[in-house]
Order: sequence, then structure tokens, then C-alpha cells
Amino acid sequence: MMLEISGINLGGVILAAVSLLSASRGVPFQRGMIAVTFLVVLLVLLFARTRTPESIRWLRARGRDGDAQTQIDRFYGAVEYRARDAAAAAATAAARASGSVRMVPLWLRLFATTATAFAGAAGFGLLTYVLGPAHFPKLTAAI
Repeated sequence: MMLEISGINLGGVILAAVSLLSASRGVPFQRGMIAVTFLVVLLVLLFARTRTPESIRWLRARGRDGDAQTQIDRFYGAVEYRARDAAAAAATAAARASGSVRMVPLWLRLFATTATAFAGAAGFGLLTYVLGPAHFPKLTAAI
């Protein structure tokens, strides 16, 4: 969720920079530059998605134990991972025994994530519409 919040701000800054750098060429050129920026961002996301390894827990849950073992050897080593896995299992068992573990319903998690994303996007948009004409009065029609 934190990546989502940071992504909204980073995306806004990138789009604002592209818009300002291409504003003197006209609206069609500016829109084209934003489209190119969008495509570049999609390629970066696709590259990151294909290069980011799956979590070991996810691989094991899907029955891909060989891939999970490859990731364990790559990042931790078998001995270190067994120690970490045992510590995590002990902490989980202790938390369950104390009754402090509570599952948050899916609808509440979905609502919180959607509300946070909307607040970030709407907040950035409203800030742009309010501050844009004040700082760039000649570009108000383009905003």
C-alpha cells in the first residue's frame, strides 16, 4: 500500500514535468508526450514484474517447492532460512495462543486500499487545479 501512495506522487511529478517541458509546443504534442511517458512507465512496470521473484511462501502454497528452494538458496541459504522459518512459526504460534491475531475482512481491506488510492489521486488532482492557475496563469486553459 505504501508503494501505491508513493507511486501516485511520483507519477504526478513525472506527468507535471513532462507537461511543463512540452507545453511550449502545443497541446497535441503535449498529449503525445504524456502518451509516450505512459508507455514507458508500462514497460518499466512490465520489466519490474517479470524480474521480481515470487515470495517463497507463495511458491510453496502453489506446490512449486523446487522454485521455492531455488529462491531460498539464492537469497538466504538453507540454514539461515530454516532458522528464520522456525522463528516466524514460533512467533505466529505465540500470537495465536495469546488471541491477539485477528483477521481483517477482505471487504474492509479492499475499502481501505481503494479509499487511500482515491484520496491520493483526488488530492493531487485538486491541488493541481487550485495551484496550477495561480502559478501558471497563461496555461490555465490547458490545465
